[in-house]
Amino acid sequence: MSDIRSQIEQLQADIEEQETILGNLEAEVLDVEQELSEFAAQYDRLIEPMNQRLDIVRDAIKELEEQQQKPLDLAGSPLESSWTPPPGYVSVEEQFKRAWARPDDDDDDFAPLESSWKPPENYVPVEEQFRRAWQKPGEAPPTSTSTGSQYVRSGNMAAQDLKKLFRKLVRRYHPDLTTDMAERKRRNRLMAEINEAYSQRDAEALRALAEQPDGTSLDQPISAMQLRQLQQVNEQLSRRLIRLRRQRDDLLHSDLMALKIKQSFAAREGRDLLQEMADELEREYTVALRKLDQLRGL
Repeated sequence: MSDIRSQIEQLQADIEEQETILGNLEAEVLDVEQELSEFAAQYDRLIEPMNQRLDIVRDAIKELEEQQQKPLDLAGSPLESSWTPPPGYVSVEEQFKRAWARPDDDDDDFAPLESSWKPPENYVPVEEQFRRAWQKPGEAPPTSTSTGSQYVRSGNMAAQDLKKLFRKLVRRYHPDLTTDMAERKRRNRLMAEINEAYSQRDAEALRALAEQPDGTSLDQPISAMQLRQLQQVNEQLSRRLIRLRRQRDDLLHSDLMALKIKQSFAAREGRDLLQEMADELEREYTVALRKLDQLRGL
């Protein structure tokens, strides 16, 4: 029995430690997701429309080049150099205007998005989160931001709730509720353990017994049931930690995070990386338009 009790105490300590780590990880992942979401919105507003209008022009260029590379007809006459638009043809410029233009928009209105997001209290920038995620051994760990725990310790149950749980178990396992002598003997032993757990205010032990399904063997002591339940909780927390760590690593090593970090370093040098990317796309768009005009004989 003392060995089971020591295992229970060790599991309780392990669970408490895992829940602290879990709370920190959940807060960290939430912060990183929030910051990446804000950055993605800025990227989609500034860069994505320019990528799409450039793709429209490139698709038109590809289509014209394929038409001009078709073999000569049977009469041997060369392909007409002047391109004739097919019925229903909509120019590239008009496609872009319909897809992206808003009322009163100017053609070159590509100002960076002004984010309305305000950082919450105790907000930690993503660069600091990245540093904490990969800090060297011996460095101070991040402060826990967890305010609650999924696992309820025995001392947290109110006296009234503990009494209700005790009475529920008495009604379920009282020896007078059976006429079988062997069953009555097992229930007498179990009631002694229930009374002992109640006198010690051991809510975990009482809860472990209450959560046993009907028909469960009464031969094993409450402590064994409690140990098995704690082992299950510990395994669930371990799996949850593995998933959260993987999720955090995926976020920190994503392409979007890499671009976000580059943007932050550029800002320290007084540069706007996204605007530089937008300017480069604008230059590519201008070059592509000239090529399209040449192919169309304009």
